Amino acid sequence: MTVRLTERQSVYQQLSQLIKTDPRRVAVLADLVIAIPLSRSLQSQDLAANIIRDIQDQSIVQMLRRFYKNEAVTWATIYWPLLEQFLAQLDMAAYYLLMDTTEIGQGHRALVLSLAYQHRSVPLIWQVEAGAKGHTTEQAQVELLKQLGRHFQPDRPVIFLGDSEFDGIKLQQYLTEQGWYYVCRTSPTLYVYPVGQADGFPLADLVPEPDCPEHYLDQVEFTTKHRYGPLACWLFASVNLSTPLLD
Repeated sequence: MTVRLTERQSVYQQLSQLIKTDPRRVAVLADLVIAIPLSRSLQSQDLAANIIRDIQDQSIVQMLRRFYKNEAVTWATIYWPLLEQFLAQLDMAAYYLLMDTTEIGQGHRALVLSLAYQHRSVPLIWQVEAGAKGHTTEQAQVELLKQLGRHFQPDRPVIFLGDSEFDGIKLQQYLTEQGWYYVCRTSPTLYVYPVGQADGFPLADLVPEPDCPEHYLDQVEFTTKHRYGPLACWLFASVNLSTPLLD
């Protein structure tokens, strides 16, 4: 117990240097940093069993719930200061950002923007909303990027990666405005138009064959409705893929 208290005090001191908020909130955060690796789950009851306080476990559970619901506990005040410090220490030629949607809790989903780092995905920012796993709106995707952009000022190239949920024109426009690169999967039913030509064709017409496993198109406009571009399209097939990749 003495060792754990010493570790907690060390964590508290480090967090206090980075997070400028009520010391009581920093203390709870230090408790969580120590308790999470020791706990069977992230349920408050399990966490409470690994938090050393002069109160009963049930009182610790209530303390955690108040912390979670506290409107002063936000991404900007609690998470970003730690994330900023982490990003400053990275030795990377470029930032690879991943966007995805995942189920979380009961009847909710999370839209998450992460950083690919050493074969892991480090969450940067997220938004939780009611609904089953499925496509989120383009507006929500762009807004999440904007929220990160208010704080994140990259000093190296940024490459955004996403599946076909994230191939919307507004999202592409925002990424282009930021000067970021992007690679997104898309549907073979969508049309592309070589720049300067009136007629287009669906990407399915270029599905790679075994003797020609990939195609690359440069200077095309994307979708009949928007004719957005110029973009580049890459189509790739492999025996390890059930369907070709269309990016």
